[in-house]
Amino acid sequence: PKYRYFAQLLDNAWRGLGTDEEATSRVFGRCTKSELRKVGEEYTRLTGVSFRRAIDKETSGLYQRALLTYLFRDALGDSQDEE
Repeated sequence: PKYRYFAQLLDNAWRGLGTDEEATSRVFGRCTKSELRKVGEEYTRLTGVSFRRAIDKETSGLYQRALLTYLFRDALGDSQDEE
């Protein structure tokens, strides 16, 4: 199914040295938030690594913050007033 396919794409994009940000952006750009959460569940099943931990490890800076905020806003504890 689609979610497993996208999870495999992300696994390939994040495997080895460096991160394929273009492939990562393609997956995030093609899915709604609820679809990305399902992709994340598949990613965790496929790799044994939590989706959030993988995003933390494989991205950085504003790109990382944007992805984490989009998917895990409640978990970040950020208020919209910060910065």
